[in-house]
Amino acid sequence: MDVRIVREGPERLPDYESVPIAYESNSRVDLARLAADGTVVEVPSPERVKDYDAVLDERPTSLAIRFEMESWGIFAAFDGEARLGGIIVAPGGQGYALCGDFPFAAVIVDVRVDPRSRGMGIGCSLLSAGLSWLEGLGDGTVLVETQDTNPAACRFYWASGFGILSIAINGYGDGIDEAKLIWRRDLTRF
Repeated sequence: MDVRIVREGPERLPDYESVPIAYESNSRVDLARLAADGTVVEVPSPERVKDYDAVLDERPTSLAIRFEMESWGIFAAFDGEARLGGIIVAPGGQGYALCGDFPFAAVIVDVRVDPRSRGMGIGCSLLSAGLSWLEGLGDGTVLVETQDTNPAACRFYWASGFGILSIAINGYGDGIDEAKLIWRRDLTRF
C-alpha cells in the first residue's frame, strides 16, 4: 500500500464523509484506572455499534454550516485513488473549543479510517500530518474528545502521547451511558 496524505478544502467534505466512522465494541475504558494513573485499560461491556455520522449535526458536512472552515486542516489519506480516511483539525482560536480552561487550544475534530484499512497505521499517518500542520501554525496545545465506549480511540490517543485532561461521567446528559473524555497533548515547537 502506498499511502499519501493530501490537504483538502471544505468543498470536499462530502467525499471525506464517504469513509465510514462507525465501529463496534464490546468493551469500555475503566474510568477509575484512567483517573488514577492515566492508563487505558478495557473492561467488558455489552456489545454496541456506534455511528457518529448517524447524527446529522455530528457529520463533517454539518461542520461547514456551523463554522468557517477555510483555515482548518482537512487531510485525507489515499492509496492510489482509493480514499482510506481523514482527519479534521481546527487551529487554536477558531471557535471550536472543547475546554474552558484551554479556549485557544487546537482541536482534533474528526478522525476516520475505512474499516477495511484500520490497524494499518493510516490513523497514525493522518494524526502526524494534522499535528505537524498545527505545529507549523504555532499551536502549542491540542485537545480531542472521545468516549469511554470507544476504547480503540482512547488507546490510539494515549499511545500517541495524549494524556487525559478531564472525565465527565454524565458529559452527554442523563440517560446517555457514555463518559465524555477530553485528551490533551502539548506540541513541541521547532
